[in-house]
Amino acid sequence: MPAAGARGWVGRPGHAKARALGRNELARYLTLDNYRNNFLRIGFTEADLGQVYRTRTFAAVPESATLREILEACRQTFCGTVGAEYMYLSDIGQKRWLQSKLEPIRSTPAFAAEDKKRFLLQLT
Repeated sequence: MPAAGARGWVGRPGHAKARALGRNELARYLTLDNYRNNFLRIGFTEADLGQVYRTRTFAAVPESATLREILEACRQTFCGTVGAEYMYLSDIGQKRWLQSKLEPIRSTPAFAAEDKKRFLLQLT
């Protein structure tokens, strides 16, 4: 089973194109409602979307998931209305801690109504 990420995709059709995309352009593909069609357009196939990959440290999905599931988890986790940029951190412990808090809940915490009110009061 190939690993998710650029190294795991090398040699598969369309993956050279995906690796060549800049970070912002790839993010654009993930944020569009029709991201599946965009990945098909750059050379992925329907079979690629069903291919199972090891996800390594990506905690939003099980240890192994289809590319379709990984893309959906990425969209939900990293392309919402609120996001966190933490991959620039040089301390791996800090990075993993943030990752362990954001990815399993796909960046959508379930706060109690009282907590939400308190947050709103602190912001206004």
